Amino acid sequence: IKDRITKARLENKEPSKKINQSSKALLKTAYERLNLGVCQIESIISVASTIAKIDGKVKIEAVHIAEAIQYQCIDLEKVKIINK
Repeated sequence: IKDRITKARLENKEPSKKINQSSKALLKTAYERLNLGVCQIESIISVASTIAKIDGKVKIEAVHIAEAIQYQCIDLEKVKIINK
């Protein structure tokens, strides 16, 4: 992930949550392959945090990030359809 999305920024978004290395790697891959912006990454982290809470987990795991990415991609598809 680019320098402007620092480790501190990721972890301080929700101080009670920790994002492990596999989750960060998945975020980096999504950022690069899906051409996501910083706001979209922050949205993914926020949704993943909620998913983790529902799952009863303290840490945000890669599976939570993956599910949040899917929701973000659905939103991106809706925008493409509307803008046609």
